[in-house]
Amino acid sequence: MSLMCLQCTRRFYETNFVQIFSKNNKISIGHYAVGYVHYFGTILTILANSEGFVGGSHPSGLNFSQLSGIHYVTIALFLFSWWHQYQSNLILVNLRTDRKTGKVITEKHLLPSGGFFDWISSPHMLFEVVLYVALLVGFMEKSLTWWLVVIWVTSNQIYNAMCTHTWYKQTFKNYPRKRKAIIPFTI
Repeated sequence: MSLMCLQCTRRFYETNFVQIFSKNNKISIGHYAVGYVHYFGTILTILANSEGFVGGSHPSGLNFSQLSGIHYVTIALFLFSWWHQYQSNLILVNLRTDRKTGKVITEKHLLPSGGFFDWISSPHMLFEVVLYVALLVGFMEKSLTWWLVVIWVTSNQIYNAMCTHTWYKQTFKNYPRKRKAIIPFTI
């Protein structure tokens, strides 16, 4: 739950204080609602599968000595992805701002480069998938509902990344040929 709260807090911060949205483009109410339902459902799924909520279990405190190596590896993977998703979003923001003043200079979509953008069109989407997979492998592997959440996030992010990749290739004639949509060297 702590990791998911960390993710939600950062996404709230990015959305409200970092990202630059075009004043002319609007999000549909359906997409807006899906976002709220997704995060509400994600938090509810974690709670519903936690000690004290599952029948026959009792709540226990956080005890780091009970964490196994796989827990630490998946926490590290989660934090790696969390950080690089943020860095990818900053690269997108920096395309629209003056580096010296930080003021918005354009709302146009420009060609990103640097970081994982050198290999894929949508690293922020890749890292979203990795965040959820890390939670699945490390903590939620027995939850059918979490498996469904991971399938939803993965399919949604791959579809969006493919659409974004196609748009980049159509919009930017000098788009790097080696760059893939969401998974380096493959998709």
